[in-house]
Amino acid sequence: MISDKVRESLRALIKEQRWSDVQLMLTEEARKVPESEEILYYQGVLFIGLGKKEEAIATLGYAIRQAVELNRFLLAMAASAKLEEISPADVQLRVRRADLYLSMGLDRAAYEYLIREFEFYRRRNNPHALYLIVRKMLSIDEENLDLALNMAKMLSHLGQKEEARRTVENVIFTLQGRGSYEEATRIQTEYEYLYEDS
Repeated sequence: MISDKVRESLRALIKEQRWSDVQLMLTEEARKVPESEEILYYQGVLFIGLGKKEEAIATLGYAIRQAVELNRFLLAMAASAKLEEISPADVQLRVRRADLYLSMGLDRAAYEYLIREFEFYRRRNNPHALYLIVRKMLSIDEENLDLALNMAKMLSHLGQKEEARRTVENVIFTLQGRGSYEEATRIQTEYEYLYEDS
């Protein structure tokens, strides 16, 4: 872990966008504390400042993994926020924040975060993002099949018949896995209108 003094210096240099000085300081610190998750975080920030998007994404992703392993969740959340800044429209990056909440044992926070993300993408009429978010929500709350069916209706309404079909099929497979074959058949019959050509 880097010292408070170094951390404050790095933050000041970043604020002033003195990227060459940031790079020098990080190189020096990396000699003292190799593979530090905090140094990785600041290297990711440096890459953002230098306009090196791919390097930033890779480095911040590595910083998140390292931070989670060491239970440094605040740092992991900060790195996740930086990733979202790089690609605000990338739903995969945004959904990763739910994984961080889950790794902290905050299932409810993860679920509530995903509900907010769902609303964000619903307003932007992005069915693919909605589908990914619903899948993540259902991985947290597998029992909430009503949620999945409501989402299938919304996806169908948005004209995304294939996404609606996959969502309904996931519900059917889940019910079959539980041995609820009659309920699975009912759902298949009742909801196939969402994706069948009329």
